[in-house]
Amino acid sequence: MIRTANFDRKGPPPITSQRLLKPIGRAYSAGDDYSLPRIGAPPDVIWSTRLAPLLSQIQQRFKADLVSVLLRGSVARGTAVDGVSDLDLVVVVCNPNQRDLKLALPGSPKLKIEAPQVNPDGLLGPDAHKRWLPFNLSFSGWTLYGRDIIAELPPPSLGRHAIAHLPRADRWLSSWEKEFLECSNEAHQKMICAWLMKRIVRSLFEAVMIKRRVYTRDIYPCAEIACSDYQEYAEHIWRAAELAVFPTAQLSEIKTATHDLAPLLRSLAAEQNRLA
Repeated sequence: MIRTANFDRKGPPPITSQRLLKPIGRAYSAGDDYSLPRIGAPPDVIWSTRLAPLLSQIQQRFKADLVSVLLRGSVARGTAVDGVSDLDLVVVVCNPNQRDLKLALPGSPKLKIEAPQVNPDGLLGPDAHKRWLPFNLSFSGWTLYGRDIIAELPPPSLGRHAIAHLPRADRWLSSWEKEFLECSNEAHQKMICAWLMKRIVRSLFEAVMIKRRVYTRDIYPCAEIACSDYQEYAEHIWRAAELAVFPTAQLSEIKTATHDLAPLLRSLAAEQNRLA
């Protein structure tokens, strides 16, 4: 039986600068066979309105080569926060050109839109069940346009294929600062901060999720569950979670939050890689 997981926390997360994280999202317990539910859902009215011109741009760009447009991330999970959440799409095309697909939403210049291109075989090939993107789409994706690729994916199950960031922690912990320093745009710097802190919090959750037989991508439950295993780091984990939602462009603040958790992350990543 699939259940929503509940993890008690010793007291609320710390409040920093009078800001408080809202308990958005939930974790899902896997079954005895590690099976997970399919939780993807159509976007609400507000996001549907925003997506309409983007779908039109994609259709005009790829024409007959376009197979599907898939929605993933917090919008598909129903946990998106206006002004905070990114928009995550996957564009399935017959002949991916591998060039970044630049999408812009009039009236929402700060909305980060990711839309990688993939070939159908890249999602439905014989080893698809061993890779993260097909798993993620099966767990919480939704088909917006075209062939219903989501319905063709294997049912989601918890395993090493569900680990997205932790094994490469040393790489992204070592590279983010260079990109940050090369950028003079404050909005982009905040985007880097949010990207980094999301990876930190989700990686700490990934280190315990299989043992706990539970899965989520939402930042609040990721932080909550990670804190229950790494209680001595709880204050630092909640701070990283806060910066994932309320990012800063202050380099010193980002470095402090990263420095507090980097040794733990590198140790956990090394352990994961030894098991691979």
